[in-house]
This record gives sequence, C-alpha cells and structure tokens, in this order.
Amino acid sequence: MRIDAHTPTHFETAEDGLNAELGMLTAVSEGKISRASLAWTTNQSLVVPTQVTRRAGYSNAALRSASRGWPVAIRRTGGGTTPQGPGILNVAIAFELPEGARVDNAYATICDPIVAALRNFDLDASVGPANGAFCDGDFNVLVEGRKIAGTAQRWRRCRSSDRQAVLAHALILVDCEITDVVNAVSAFEDSLRTGFCPQDEAHIALSDRLSDAQRTDAISDLLARLRKNSKPFELPSTAQRSGEATEMSRIEEDARREWVELTGS
Repeated sequence: MRIDAHTPTHFETAEDGLNAELGMLTAVSEGKISRASLAWTTNQSLVVPTQVTRRAGYSNAALRSASRGWPVAIRRTGGGTTPQGPGILNVAIAFELPEGARVDNAYATICDPIVAALRNFDLDASVGPANGAFCDGDFNVLVEGRKIAGTAQRWRRCRSSDRQAVLAHALILVDCEITDVVNAVSAFEDSLRTGFCPQDEAHIALSDRLSDAQRTDAISDLLARLRKNSKPFELPSTAQRSGEATEMSRIEEDARREWVELTGS
C-alpha cells in the first residue's frame, strides 16, 4: 500500500481507531479544541454495528470470519458491515456546527474535500448511493458511479452552548483488492443469512485509476484539504489511556452513551 508516506496513525484494532475518533469528538463538544482531524489505518478486519451482534448465529459467523483472517470488531453505531485493513484509509474531522446547519451540511464537510481531490486528478467523482455496495448510503463518494468511500457522522451537544459538535468520518478504498474485501463482507453476511451480497462492480479503489505516484499526490492533496483550518488530533499517551480513572476513559464512556449516529459509513 502506498499511503505510508502520509503517516496516518496505525491502530492495532479498528476499535482503537474508532475510540480515538470518539475522543476527538468529545474534545470538541467539551470546548477543548474547536476543530481537529485524524487519518488512520488498522489491521485487516470487519467492523459491524452493535445490532448485528444480537442476530442469531452472530458468534458463529464472527468465529468463521476470524478463521478466514477477518476478525470482527464492533462499533456502537448503525449502518452495515465494512472492511478495514491494508489499502484502506480512514479520515475524520471533528468540529462545532454553526446554528441552523443540517445533516447534509455536515456531510459536505467530509465529502467535498474528497470529491475535489479526486477531480483534481481528472476522476469522475460525485456523491450518492451505489446499489450493491457494502454499507450503502446517500453520501457515498463515487468514482464513475462506483463507491470509493463511505461516510458517516456522529453528533453530540456541546456542553457550553446549544450547538452540536459533529464527527464526520470517511473510509476510503485506496489500494486494496476489491474482490478480497467484498468477498470478506459477503461471506460474513452469508453466515448470518442476511440475504445481502455486495457486488464487486459497485466498488472501485483509487489504485484502479491512478498510478502509485498519482495516488500519493492525491492523498496528500486530500489530507491537506481536510486539515485546512484544523490541527491534527493529539492522541492521549499510553499512560493516560490506561487505568479506569483516566479522563480519556471517562469521556469515552460518556460519549458511548450519548452520541447520536445519523447514518452508517
């Protein structure tokens, strides 16, 4: 994968990355920072929403997925099954919404920079649904009508005002084998007997259209756009994150109870 030069944070598990995003959202909602961004990767896995764990046969499906090299992580939100791993980049921005802002305004904050960066390399980028894509939604970023990125947002009320803090997240297919990730999602869904079978042709990776050098430049362009007027989120140290009494543990548990997800990634 050719995203190492951009030094995204690498987390051992997807839960660690999602919790870091949650900490960023909480920091904004508590007024500690006004706007921050985070880019991260993690090891190969699938991520499923909490409600999936309540389905009959979930434990067996998760074990079977792990035996195929795709351990299952859980996120406390809605949506559908999504892949993680080498060749997949996660980017997120947390910020305070102005009064009167709507859901689509918040999505534009994450989608517009991605679309602009892709169009800068003459790719036919747009926003919309992609029938047959994993975790489909109205705010996918598409290239040639195929899903290259899924997006999500989470809101929390700011403690010092009536405004909302929002976390906007995107999962971008950078340099992965589409067939591999689609097969992993499909096999898990089949084990659960959901009847959903994602299709290869509904997805596209950046590597399918850009050379290594172009891909590196495109990601640099994207990250520069996302980080405009924000600063990289400073992750808590290992010492701060260990121990039940740390502030990070407190705010993470707080946010897990209170956050609101408007759509899945």
